[in-house]
Amino acid sequence: MHDTSHYWAQHIAAIQKESVSIAEYARRQGLDPQQLYRWRHRLKNESAVQNPTHEPTQHQRHIQSNRFISVQLEDRMTTDTNGCILRLGPGISLELSTLPDPQWLVRVLNASRSQ
Repeated sequence: MHDTSHYWAQHIAAIQKESVSIAEYARRQGLDPQQLYRWRHRLKNESAVQNPTHEPTQHQRHIQSNRFISVQLEDRMTTDTNGCILRLGPGISLELSTLPDPQWLVRVLNASRSQ
């Protein structure tokens, strides 16, 4: 992989790892979002050419395996119907008085996986 391809591949990997939109990532990094879209497309095509057997790359397998995570919301009989308890794993629970912002929730889930 050339230096330029590697540079953009690192940005694309960071976008996927952070579970943020290309536009948001580009704004934070001072990059042109259109360049990121083009490079994502180009790198995907290069990956398909390098892996003609249609077996997913290690990166694609990682994304596919992390599409869903088991989340349990505890059903509690209370008058407050806007809150929830989020169980991230054994001994890790978050009691929230309101439903969380979806992007915040993704960041929390990603952080809990890396621990």
